Amino acid sequence: MNMKNERFITNQMSDIGYSAKEIDEVREAMAHGQPGISKTFSKDTEEGRLVTRPVLTKGSEGDFYFFNKYRATLLQPGVQDVKEVMVYVNKSHNYTLDEVSKMLKGGALEKELLDRNQKPYVGWSAVDSKEVDKDGFSLIKSRHPNYGFVLSEAAEQFAIKDFKDDTRRLEVFDRLKKGELVRVTGADDKTYFIAPNPKFKTLDIYDDQARKLSMEQRMELRVDGMKEGEKHSNAARQEAKKGMGV
Repeated sequence: MNMKNERFITNQMSDIGYSAKEIDEVREAMAHGQPGISKTFSKDTEEGRLVTRPVLTKGSEGDFYFFNKYRATLLQPGVQDVKEVMVYVNKSHNYTLDEVSKMLKGGALEKELLDRNQKPYVGWSAVDSKEVDKDGFSLIKSRHPNYGFVLSEAAEQFAIKDFKDDTRRLEVFDRLKKGELVRVTGADDKTYFIAPNPKFKTLDIYDDQARKLSMEQRMELRVDGMKEGEKHSNAARQEAKKGMGV
């Protein structure tokens, strides 16, 4: 077995969040020279049980392996809708298992990424069910600051009591940036959960049972008077025009 390659794969998997025991299983398969390696692992996260299937392929020559992707599935108690995504592993967009779990539940993540020229930037990432690979799996879509999503501006669209207090607003923003769905109180005194929606430059809003609000329900919380369909249509047109997704 190529020791340098083994150390590289070990560091990759460790950085993503795999345990030493899980990594040892992969290393053992590498030592046996299997042409393709696919393992199934699971871990409990705050969002539910995350099941992942890392895929390693062997090079055409020698004993060099490549760890380029893993399939991630989030199983939530009492939730029939299974969330699944194919995560591609590279230095430009490298997400931990905990981060993927949060995004699968509906959160969006703000973190440092690399653009096509390998220059760092702080952007937003989220699972986009409309973006799929050749096998039909959803992908994680990242958006550069030039795309125009600003969390504070998205928050201003809605009448949320938590945004009236500076300290509480900053706390909520900090948790949202980490990919969490955050419990807040609307101006109607009802409990909601919110998450950033970078694609449409707004917030996703859920009721106290974690069910996404309908367009009519969202309108009751809006403060700018714009119809939700207009907002989404404008954002979609801007996305197609600018082509700033990274």
